[in-house]
Amino acid sequence: MIKFNLLVNPFTKSILVSARVNKVDCETIINYNELDEWHSFEFEGVEFDLHIEYSISLDITIQGEEEGLFPVSVKLTSKDEF
Repeated sequence: MIKFNLLVNPFTKSILVSARVNKVDCETIINYNELDEWHSFEFEGVEFDLHIEYSISLDITIQGEEEGLFPVSVKLTSKDEF
């Protein structure tokens, strides 16, 4: 099972996505503009879709084409860490 770690900077509107896929540590940075967006990315030949939604609170989900939703751990930061 793949677990995603997300480091979100709401001030720069960027998300550092990291996970271990097929025994390889992978990461990418996603920049967002709106509070309801979809983004696609690929780790080790596997495609994932990330959904950012902010209504009452920030909700970020990641799903695969066949696997459904993956567990995510979200951490907010105000520093320009990435």
